[in-house]
Amino acid sequence: MLALPPVLRYVHEPFRPDASHDLVPLPTKRWYEYIPSNGENERYRVKLEKGLGLRYPLGHHLKASGSLRDGYRHVRSAVGRTIDRWRGRSVLLKDPLALLSAEWLYEQFDLDVVVMIRHPVAFAGSLKVKGWTFPFQDLLDQSRAMKDLFWEHREEIQHFAKTDQHIVDQAALLWTLLYNVVLKYRKQQPDWVFLRHEDIARSPLQTFQGLYDQFGLDFTNTVRSQIEAHSDPAEKKSTVEDLQRDSESVIRNWVQRLTADEIKRVRKRTASVASEFYSEDEW
Repeated sequence: MLALPPVLRYVHEPFRPDASHDLVPLPTKRWYEYIPSNGENERYRVKLEKGLGLRYPLGHHLKASGSLRDGYRHVRSAVGRTIDRWRGRSVLLKDPLALLSAEWLYEQFDLDVVVMIRHPVAFAGSLKVKGWTFPFQDLLDQSRAMKDLFWEHREEIQHFAKTDQHIVDQAALLWTLLYNVVLKYRKQQPDWVFLRHEDIARSPLQTFQGLYDQFGLDFTNTVRSQIEAHSDPAEKKSTVEDLQRDSESVIRNWVQRLTADEIKRVRKRTASVASEFYSEDEW
């Protein structure tokens, strides 16, 4: 919804290790790659600098192309990004997997940062319905991340990496780890924007108009209509990945997705961090 204005080009999740991103093909091997804020990582910096500057890595993709059709597609993409650059477009990069590297990104590229916050049971319900488990070994393999961010949870992470755990318990631990980091950011980065998913869902138009004003984007009638179309119950579609939803009904869809025992387990495991974002009556 933030990328609706024509001055922005939307870039979707270049930090994903299970897919090659066309514009920003990062050498990511693990989920939630950590680049310390005071760290040097030339491989990432160069590729992100080109991507944020809308410089399409045509040579990289042509070498990897398996057919003339693929090559033609990449040439078209390169032309499109060149036109974007000529028109003075900027990039809106959306990537929850970049969370641990957010401070590095902010300092390296002088970005405006928006951090989304979601209720732990909603997070767990979403992972459960999609069947998304998490490889905790990816965190253990990052010694600097374990030292800087997750040291106090190292034994739990080791246990979850070595033994099979229920997907809801995995979600609860992962939420605690990630939102401990968000809590640190909230204390240390006063210029960043921190938004709760539930607050946006309750007042999408008002929230997005405020964001558009803050970031100097034109909140046109077309933008307003698009936001309404993607959050109005009358426009709701049925599949999980559709972006047209009844926004307010999403807030408590975890009631149908999780059992009472699962909700209790998530609440117990996340309580110390969740209390910083959600009150008792929001459970």
